Amino acid sequence: MNNFAQIRQLVGLRQAAGMYGLEVNRFGSARCIFHGDNNPSMKIYDDHYHCYACGAHGDVTDLTAQMFGLSKTEAADKLCADFGISSTRSPPAV
Repeated sequence: MNNFAQIRQLVGLRQAAGMYGLEVNRFGSARCIFHGDNNPSMKIYDDHYHCYACGAHGDVTDLTAQMFGLSKTEAADKLCADFGISSTRSPPAV
C-alpha cells in the first residue's frame, strides 16, 4: 500500500477538514475555501470533497495541499505528522 492509500484509509476527510479549521455542518457541507463562498457549497464526503459552485474536487491529500499551498507529497507528509501515521515511503534511490 502506498502512502496516499494508507492516508486515505486512516484519515477521514471530515476529520482532517475539522482539524485544519474548515467548519463542516451536520449535513457534511462547508463554505468552500477555493472561492468567496457565502453559503456552504462544498460537500465533504467520506472519501472526497466536491464544491458544487466552483467545481473543486479531491481527496484528503488534495484538500490539505490546497489549504496549505503544498505539493501532494508534502501534504501527505503533513497528514502523517499531524495524525501520527508512520510514513511507508521508500527513501530516494541514490
